[in-house]
Amino acid sequence: MTREEVVRKYPRGSKFKVISTGEIKTVGAYGSGLNGILIKEHRDNFMGFNTYEIEPVEPEKIGLRMYFFVMYNLSGIQKGIQAGHAALEYANLFKNKREYQDFIEVHKTFILLDGGGSNDMLKREDELDDLGIRYARFLEPDLNNSVSAIAFIVPETIYGAKDGDFNESSYQEKYRQYLKGFRLASN
Repeated sequence: MTREEVVRKYPRGSKFKVISTGEIKTVGAYGSGLNGILIKEHRDNFMGFNTYEIEPVEPEKIGLRMYFFVMYNLSGIQKGIQAGHAALEYANLFKNKREYQDFIEVHKTFILLDGGGSNDMLKREDELDDLGIRYARFLEPDLNNSVSAIAFIVPETIYGAKDGDFNESSYQEKYRQYLKGFRLASN
């Protein structure tokens, strides 16, 4: 497989199964080795290269949700509409990504979070960039082209994790704690 094929089949954050042990692992990054492209797995504080005979984990076995940050000062119905706009922007940008295809084929759950005011929404974008999370935003023309909603997909390994599941300094724990810092959007 080429690097592009490996990245497409096993996107960062996706799961794979080690055939010899049955272990489920999380893709962290990619590297090159004598035998081709290697998957770099996440292991608490350490990311290491290992060569495995692997197979993908079925999409329905890994939950995915599309999360949104929406402006707090919109009405409930406006928050939903803006989230819909951002979901379509996400589809335009990432329609060929396996994670998105799995989401629309199997999962289809939306979670709307209070993203704050217009300046806060810009901070949300910076924070997602810092975490390396793919996202799409919608600029509402009737709000002076403010960022009214931001869409991103979160795997169950993050939204379903509990305290103690990850090392405190791990990427996954930082991502989990980040999301825990926001309230659900309300009217």
